[in-house]
Amino acid sequence: MTPERAGRFQLANTHFLQSGPYGITVAKDAPDLRDVISKALDQVIRGGTYDTILAKWHVGPGAVSSAVVNGGL
Repeated sequence: MTPERAGRFQLANTHFLQSGPYGITVAKDAPDLRDVISKALDQVIRGGTYDTILAKWHVGPGAVSSAVVNGGL
């Protein structure tokens, strides 16, 4: 982010924010990458960083408890 844009982002509304099957797309032929991403996200969640980020942006109601592979199916 360039210095002139620093601090200019603001979440418009959390009214409609809820947990759901949002995700990160990984090619089907990259299961190792998928698993590494899932494990890393779980570590961020368990380590407390995830809650810190959610609190900073006031989006706690959208929290998930773990990274789930193919959770939207």
